[in-house]
Amino acid sequence: MLAIAASLPTTATADDSAGRLPVRLYADACIRTLPDPAQLEQLMATIGVPLEADTRFLQGQPGKAWLVADPYQRTHALARQNRGLCLLYVRQGDATALQEEFNHLGRSAPAPLQVQHDSQASADGKRQTLQYTWHEPGQPRAVLLMMTIDPAADASLRAVISANYTDPPATGSR
Repeated sequence: MLAIAASLPTTATADDSAGRLPVRLYADACIRTLPDPAQLEQLMATIGVPLEADTRFLQGQPGKAWLVADPYQRTHALARQNRGLCLLYVRQGDATALQEEFNHLGRSAPAPLQVQHDSQASADGKRQTLQYTWHEPGQPRAVLLMMTIDPAADASLRAVISANYTDPPATGSR
């Protein structure tokens, strides 16, 4: 699983659109640093502003949170719980572009990892949750990538994107 970080495509480039940047930030900050939280702290020391007293982004769990601004003058919150869950909160952005970029990332697991995909709408039909599990057969854990997105024009929170380790699926599929 450590090979995931080295095998991900390079992220943030000069030609990135506003819709792609949050998912690129997520790949760099959550997926690449999943095996080593110290790497996330190093990254956030250069691009983030610590949220010392604000625990809402940690969902009541111990950990650390930061605000990160992108070149389009949008601010995102990034949190890493001590138990390993990494979350990116996206307040603004094009829902379609976010979803397309997340789906592209989710399908792009580095070899020899296998991908399992699932998606479901919320009970009220307003939000969509996309989930990818990256796993290597025979390994004791997998990586779970998840995004819940609200496409409503007046949504106060566009998406929450998370990464964490999980149990591997019972049967692998690509």
